[in-house]
Amino acid sequence: MAKTEIGSLLDAARSVASQYIEIYAGGEIVTMPAPRIVGPGRCTDITGVTRKVFLAAFDNAIVRSRFDGIEVGGRMLFDYQGREAQRIAAECLPDKFWSDGERIFALHEPLNDQVLEIPEALTLIGNNSPNFGHWIMEHLLQWATVENRAELQHVPILIDGDLHASHRRALEYFLQGRAPVIVLPKDSAARVERLWTVSNWIYIPIYWRDEDAIHREFIVWPAQEVASRYRSLAARIDDEAVTSSLPSFVFFSRKKTRHRKLVNIDEIEDLARGRGFAIFHPEDLDFTEQLRIVRAASHVMGPEGSAFFLAFFAKAGTKLCCFDHPFVEKVGFAEALYRALAMDLVLVTGECVRKDEQFSRFSDYRIDPSDVERILNDWVLPSAAEPRIA
Repeated sequence: MAKTEIGSLLDAARSVASQYIEIYAGGEIVTMPAPRIVGPGRCTDITGVTRKVFLAAFDNAIVRSRFDGIEVGGRMLFDYQGREAQRIAAECLPDKFWSDGERIFALHEPLNDQVLEIPEALTLIGNNSPNFGHWIMEHLLQWATVENRAELQHVPILIDGDLHASHRRALEYFLQGRAPVIVLPKDSAARVERLWTVSNWIYIPIYWRDEDAIHREFIVWPAQEVASRYRSLAARIDDEAVTSSLPSFVFFSRKKTRHRKLVNIDEIEDLARGRGFAIFHPEDLDFTEQLRIVRAASHVMGPEGSAFFLAFFAKAGTKLCCFDHPFVEKVGFAEALYRALAMDLVLVTGECVRKDEQFSRFSDYRIDPSDVERILNDWVLPSAAEPRIA
């Protein structure tokens, strides 16, 4: 295992990058509001400082598949800024980083002879890229932030080779053939003569070791700025494809084999069906179909998971009901974005039936059916004799 001293992507971008373009200055004190919560979950407002968002180009950079670091000039650069750097020692997995007491080093596989040589690319590579939620709020958002920059016209997009098909389809849907896509195979690396990278709008901990390592005050963003990017993407969804045959009441379900199980999901789905909701499993649908469904919906309901990131593309005025366990102290960033997108979210929480001691967000839970009935009654939805079943 090789080790390379880490450095700040922002600091390197301002000092050694061949090009540095500031997109959002950051430094704003913002408050992420607590959502309306039903059940035992608790969340309070979160106040923090927004981070800087920038586009930078590095010469002779090395990227590795499913790895967040970018190797430039003997340093491994990670996207941390300001006080976020203090979190690395506290939050990171010990098999990913090592410290000599003064410096921190990233541990990684050494390069082999199979290094892909690329003249120029915009990287969307990362440890979390196969996760649909992270793909939508990190990588796709990075691309949407800079897609119209003159410097990037026709520049290839570099992605991980083990992405789910829907992730790549999401990029290609909005990319519309304006630039080629280069796939970096699993367990490989690429040397890029001119590598473009975009910082995240929100701090994403680097290989965090447990839930306690993720501090609430860093999980903030400028919601209106972020919302403008998602609105721009959503505006391209073909209105002709959103037909009246699509249901207005949509339940995005979650398969029982997944972590973060809603253990009585069958019971909750039956309640939703009785009020006319169509049941969908997003992972079974092409991304284009997912977009058409969420864009046509007036009411969206379902367990928390990657599917609810689809709601970023819903139309203004959409009502959202998300089911979750009681460990929801850090969800303010999502509520802030939904408000900026003019959507109404209610978070229905239930009792934990199996707590994940490392990551409480992955715990299993049960939702009280009477709480769901209350929301449906608030929405004034009549019973449906013949609901549409997808």
